[in-house]
Amino acid sequence: MLTPRTSLTQYSFVVPEGFQRAEILPPSTTLGSMPQMMDVNKPPEQQGPVSAAQERFVLPGKPGVQLILAVKSASQLRQTFRQLNDLSEWGDPDNVRPLLLPFDAQIERTKRVILDRGVRDTGTIRGKVVLDPRNLYRYDFITGDKRGRGAVGASARGGLVYVLSCAAPAEAWEDADVRAALTGAADSLRVLDKPIN
Repeated sequence: MLTPRTSLTQYSFVVPEGFQRAEILPPSTTLGSMPQMMDVNKPPEQQGPVSAAQERFVLPGKPGVQLILAVKSASQLRQTFRQLNDLSEWGDPDNVRPLLLPFDAQIERTKRVILDRGVRDTGTIRGKVVLDPRNLYRYDFITGDKRGRGAVGASARGGLVYVLSCAAPAEAWEDADVRAALTGAADSLRVLDKPIN
């Protein structure tokens, strides 16, 4: 069962039942589950393991089963003069994948979820406007060393890219409940138009 969780920032996602908030670890200890998220503005020799992680949740009793929410400036992932407001501005999920996933990940499934944002009253003479839909890109993958599996949900707004990486060791992923919890969490990522108070 999934338990709703929200943040005081510009995103929300569902933390599965039983998961607990945990310390954010350096990228080298996350079983290859953290997105690549290299800074295109730095030369290769200055690139290093830098965590863009904002939140981390683990499942007690199941080592390596975790959710990590990372946020990074879109201009650090791809040089651009425009503010990124939706991942579709960079192309389809296959075009965006190299920017978000570990370079050696073996992709099992890719999908695009188009989220209807509805109508907003501007409070001006313009009246109500239909908001553009927001895309959630979803990936299921196997890490390059075949020891880990993961589900990633990604979205963008206001020049930021939000990536929810839901990962587990391969043997834990075989548990249908763990797999359903992680894929459900990845599917639940939402980037919000206004912060939650």
